[in-house]
Amino acid sequence: MEVVGGLGLMPGPASVGVGVRAHATPPRGPGFELGGVLWASPDVREAPGSPAFSLAYGRLSVCPIEIARGGTALSGCVGVMLGSLRVEGPAVPSRFRHERLVLDLSLDTRVRRRFVGPLFGAVGLGIAVPTARDVYFYTDAAGARHDVFQASPVSTILDLGLGLELP
Repeated sequence: MEVVGGLGLMPGPASVGVGVRAHATPPRGPGFELGGVLWASPDVREAPGSPAFSLAYGRLSVCPIEIARGGTALSGCVGVMLGSLRVEGPAVPSRFRHERLVLDLSLDTRVRRRFVGPLFGAVGLGIAVPTARDVYFYTDAAGARHDVFQASPVSTILDLGLGLELP
């Protein structure tokens, strides 16, 4: 289980989410990671009728860099994040509510340290590059367009987690 923070993935200065991750290292070849994150929905309503966003995705990564010494392990991974960005709100007409497929490419590094028995802590830092950068906007009653959000060309992701290492 991990707590995740990000810059550029969602509207607002920063976003927070919760995630799960599994890391497997076979005897030969690269390691793999599989996981998912649910980002808390920031309330970014600039005016009545403007949208709220939520993001959830799964991720799959290949980790060609695996270094382990004692109870500490370092991994470097490249992967994809596939999920859904939902736009909705109580004042947003249903015809404007929608869900968009999100496909990002990711590059991250993570350090895991065993504490006691199988219990470990982990910290990771990564970047995500979206394959599409849609602009989300609304038009007010006067007909003026207000841009609400566009994903950053490169987003930063930081995660802190606790887990169990299984043999």
